Amino acid sequence: MFYVCFDQMQNNLISQAGRMKTDDNPNDLLPAMNQISCIFLGPIIQNIIYPCLHRRGLYPPPIMRITIGFIFITLSMLYATILQLRIYHASPCYREPEDCSFSKVNMWIQAPLYFFISAGEIFAYATGLEYAYTHSPKDAKVIVQAISLLIGAVGSAGAMSLTPIAHDPNMVVFYASLTGGMATTTIVFWLVFKKYDKQQCFEDNHANSNNSALERDNEPLATRVTKFPLFRKLDIDAIGSEPSTNQLSIQLPELPRKSSRRARIIHSYIN
Repeated sequence: MFYVCFDQMQNNLISQAGRMKTDDNPNDLLPAMNQISCIFLGPIIQNIIYPCLHRRGLYPPPIMRITIGFIFITLSMLYATILQLRIYHASPCYREPEDCSFSKVNMWIQAPLYFFISAGEIFAYATGLEYAYTHSPKDAKVIVQAISLLIGAVGSAGAMSLTPIAHDPNMVVFYASLTGGMATTTIVFWLVFKKYDKQQCFEDNHANSNNSALERDNEPLATRVTKFPLFRKLDIDAIGSEPSTNQLSIQLPELPRKSSRRARIIHSYIN
């Protein structure tokens, strides 16, 4: 469904722009807004939005990012539905789209639609390729990427199969159906696959804890003694006199297994 909606900018949305006031501009110029939007939105999302979320402790997992992309695609089809309705009700159509060759609505009003599509492409398409590559077996990464491209081809074929019904006066119903189908796909996708985000978070936390333990064990003994002091002085003011040797609180850090040599060094340091 994602590719069916995504490929509308290659056919029906160009035809929609051709029915609007172009001011001698080619109606197939607007799809270039998709590439411009990707160039504009990509650095903003990567360098501004994600770091801002990370500073607040928010790390959107892959399935959530893909779902956000689906929401943007749904909004693009909703925008196309409203725009088509506006075309049918504008002069000189006036609810008679069968006899309407053009509308006085300016075609550049269609531009925000391509920003929605570009945002959906960045969040959903790019994240989907990344997720498929990182979670596929080492010897099957090429096959998984090929399957992803095959799914895109099937979606494009589905978009082409809808061409016979994509004509006036059915375009409002056509875009509304795409909106409903994409919204349903978004909800079902989130409900079915959101569990993998929880699994991803668990794996990340487990990997971080293992890395912290490995870094701690690889630290030199002097560094570990500095970071985790063996002796802690008591409060002199509270006692009222200099603490004696037996008033020092000895705190031995927990030693990993198979570390008898490290234990002998620490105990010799105490003595």
